[in-house]
Amino acid sequence: MTLLVTLSAILAAGACLGIFWLSSLIRRQNAARELTPLLMDLQERLSRTISDLRESTAEKLQKTQLEASERLERTLGQNRSELAQGLQATTETLNLRFQGLETQVSERLTKIGVNVEEKLNANLKEGFQHFEKVQQHLASAELKLQELGQVGRSIQDLNSLLKLPHLRGSFGESTLEKLLADFLPVGSYEMQVAIVPNSTERVDAVVKLARQVLPIDSKFPREQVLPLFESENPADLESARKILADFVK
Repeated sequence: MTLLVTLSAILAAGACLGIFWLSSLIRRQNAARELTPLLMDLQERLSRTISDLRESTAEKLQKTQLEASERLERTLGQNRSELAQGLQATTETLNLRFQGLETQVSERLTKIGVNVEEKLNANLKEGFQHFEKVQQHLASAELKLQELGQVGRSIQDLNSLLKLPHLRGSFGESTLEKLLADFLPVGSYEMQVAIVPNSTERVDAVVKLARQVLPIDSKFPREQVLPLFESENPADLESARKILADFVK
């Protein structure tokens, strides 16, 4: 189309130049009147040629425009069809993917539910086992408390028994003899020994050392020791310590 327009412009310019040149030639050669009919004929031919070229160019331009418009419409229609097909294919693909994701999510949720249920059952079972163990420990602790109660009563009975000086002395002597027998070899100690000659006083035991003997009396000064634990008054405590020291001496 551009080539036709350019060609038409060149022909029109050439025709104009030819007419201008012929006009100049006519003005210069007024005497040559015999050329006038030829020039008129030439001018008419040129006019017809220019008109034909214009009509032909216009027709070609119109035809080219129609073809371009048809091509453009066909291209747009084809693009629309391809775009619709692409959108439909994309939609189908997305639907398939969403369905697959929905299936996967459903399966995972089902597995998670099963795992949670199994863990809950296991935790409940373990909790019941711990609860049973706690019950057993509580029962065992109750038995031990009962045993401790019995031990406490035994200690209380023993404490009541040791309040009697004579029984406390016998208990101390038997305990001392047992301790000496457990820790010292035979012959290294002796029970009920008179340290001072011709005296009726005896000590409960003596431990025979290399150059001397160690006398031991098993009587525990209960009445002198208890005040140390029954009072918090500094003066009373000091007095109790002095009484215990004098008794030991």
